[in-house]
Amino acid sequence: MSGSGCGFGDRVRGPGPGPGPGPGRGTRSGDRWLLDAIAVHDRDLAEQARRAPTSVISNHAEADGVRQGHRRERIQTAQGSLHELRSQLKLAAAWCYVARLEVERLDTKLDRVAAMTWRREDRTSEVRIVDAVGRFGAAGRGEGGGFEM
Repeated sequence: MSGSGCGFGDRVRGPGPGPGPGPGRGTRSGDRWLLDAIAVHDRDLAEQARRAPTSVISNHAEADGVRQGHRRERIQTAQGSLHELRSQLKLAAAWCYVARLEVERLDTKLDRVAAMTWRREDRTSEVRIVDAVGRFGAAGRGEGGGFEM
């Protein structure tokens, strides 16, 4: 995702939250501020990006509670939701709703989730994916740490 593609460097378009949490930008925790910035321009895209992490976690949890035949299907659905989130963030950067560098920073964190999900597909042992990415849900409760949506 190098280069801006918007014609004005890495500046975001129009009104909206600045480049990340900080003084004068409210009490946003983690990376949730990116979704707030996207919502200023495209509420539907922001809502889709808010729901995708929940789907990742929910499908991993469901994979742990179903018979072996359906386990792989749930993990693949989790991987699909993760790809969905990543593409939504890249789209927001391409449309200059958020800075590309911020999306790249979060995408690096999502690489870890993708790797854990991929490893689960062929393993029968439970991997604590919910513990690793459970911080997604913590953002709504104002808890800190990790990458939060």
